Amino acid sequence: MDDDDEIDPNYLLKMYSRQHETGGDAIYCGLYGHHIKNGVTYSPINTDFNEGSLLFDFFYKKVRFHIGCLFIRKQLLEDNNLFFDEDLRLGEDLDFIYRLLITCDMYAVPYYMYKHNYRENSLMNSCRTITHYRHESFAHERIYSSVMQLYKGNRKEEIHTLLSKNRTYHKTRYLWNVLLNGDFELLNQLVESNEKELKDCNLLGKRDKRRAKILASKNYILWRMVRLVNRKKNKR
Repeated sequence: MDDDDEIDPNYLLKMYSRQHETGGDAIYCGLYGHHIKNGVTYSPINTDFNEGSLLFDFFYKKVRFHIGCLFIRKQLLEDNNLFFDEDLRLGEDLDFIYRLLITCDMYAVPYYMYKHNYRENSLMNSCRTITHYRHESFAHERIYSSVMQLYKGNRKEEIHTLLSKNRTYHKTRYLWNVLLNGDFELLNQLVESNEKELKDCNLLGKRDKRRAKILASKNYILWRMVRLVNRKKNKR
């Protein structure tokens, strides 16, 4: 739980009661987007409060929750080695949630009891350095690998498609920032090692597809022109 987040006074009682009632290993509640932007206080982040195997509900955002919305039996964590991946600087919570959803059924307390305070000027949201993008890209690479390895169901191709888009999006964003940083030697190495993924780009956004094509071109002149134009825009 982040130090500026809040929970309902009855959070622990309701979560424990639901666990006792169902015998479930993992219980979740609703998430309240308790942040203020331009004078507007945001409302609960809608979720269906479904129960059972929720991996695909989570993928398609039918069910949405924060890591702080979870009440998990300790034995489940120990038996399945379900802990945060210490190699990840970012995305460790998402990686953990995916592995949890593959491992067990989920049960819901149908109340919005976790209040997540989002601040634009927080350290995480304001510090978007190239290192941040690199760690983000690495996290989604690791998430793809761990989920594909752990999932044993008959919808593996669907998972591959969903996670590949996320992986390619974050990788493209990292490489684009390497370009803007002007480190063309490193960029060329990274593009060569990810060339097939960039050329087979399945990103949804037109801007992201355009960026992937520019990166995959390995055209130093084009890269320099893009960087120059971007720097001029930023000086306006």
